[in-house]
Amino acid sequence: MTVTEEETVKVLAPSNLSEGYVLDVTVDGKTFAVTVPPGGVKEGDYFDGIIASPSASTPLEDPEIMIPASSAVAAVPITGDAAIATSKTIVQNPDGTQTVTEETTHPDGTTTKTVTSIAAASASGPLKPSSQAATPGATVEAPTGAWRHGLFECCDVCGNGMFWMSLCCPFIAMGQLLQRLKLNLCGQPGGDYKNTCLAWTIVYAVSQALYWIIVSATQGYGIVLYYALAIVSLVAMTQARHFMRKKWSLPADCCDDSGGLSDCCCVFWCSCCSVIQMMRHTHDEKVHHYNLASKTGLDEGAPEVV
Repeated sequence: MTVTEEETVKVLAPSNLSEGYVLDVTVDGKTFAVTVPPGGVKEGDYFDGIIASPSASTPLEDPEIMIPASSAVAAVPITGDAAIATSKTIVQNPDGTQTVTEETTHPDGTTTKTVTSIAAASASGPLKPSSQAATPGATVEAPTGAWRHGLFECCDVCGNGMFWMSLCCPFIAMGQLLQRLKLNLCGQPGGDYKNTCLAWTIVYAVSQALYWIIVSATQGYGIVLYYALAIVSLVAMTQARHFMRKKWSLPADCCDDSGGLSDCCCVFWCSCCSVIQMMRHTHDEKVHHYNLASKTGLDEGAPEVV
């Protein structure tokens, strides 16, 4: 089979994928590297993926003929006619380099073999997420001057764990966000921020588990404790949102030039939407997936926001 740069294949997106993302697709028993088209795709959508093909400027790195060095090498024909047959095999070595073996059979029956080694550092083209793994001390820049997403665009991620955590367990989601921003329990910079998520998780779990016991034992007056807890969380989120707006020069969603009043209104009336908007602003969820079991809502080793 001859693969050209313009050849495409219809693919069902397994998840939300950003533009330029490369994934492996198996067709008729053969695996091809397919590039997500401009604009990206959402989970469950069908799209015409562009089948990557080697070119003179891009080192060969095609998964359908990339096999471990310990595996048997099988030639894969890439061109062929009545006069000349050419086959090429790419072996992915354990050290990250590639060995490319090209055999050409001429009309007179002679065979020419060419073996080329490609260093790992010379690979180019779109990288897969595994090649973009964060390194210790890595950082990511959040947009400045405008929110990455609008306040009411939270439903865009209704299939994401971030949405359901913010909706069903808002105190835990808030704790993840505060720790991600290196803010303490009250949403202020400084102090011990490394246990912010744990503290809010414990508070939320205890308050939910003992709700009826506390209310019954105090003949209903215990509800005041929950109002107090709600006020503390409101203050923490308001301060965190105001911190973000000042840090990245973000506009107010209402009550312009009112200081923290806009932040308080957003958190009070739209707490779930606010948490989601703030989480999506620090890290693009299509690149850095949400991890509900993490203290920051991000995978271990994810870059810190600056």
